[in-house]
Amino acid sequence: MIMPVKILYIHSAVSITLGVLLYNTYRRKGRNPSVKSTAIIILLLMLAIVAALGGYLWDDIHSEY
Repeated sequence: MIMPVKILYIHSAVSITLGVLLYNTYRRKGRNPSVKSTAIIILLLMLAIVAALGGYLWDDIHSEY
């Protein structure tokens, strides 16, 4: 079951990378992001946290007793 864990970690890395890149794009231009862009940045960072926690807790959730 190592493949789903890797997919979750990759998803987390991609989400956080896209969120940070989007945020830095606005910061480089010296502007504040719009409400829609802020929502997308927050959503991407939340998805990264959820995916990282899912990868970390995968074995605990899917372990056989």
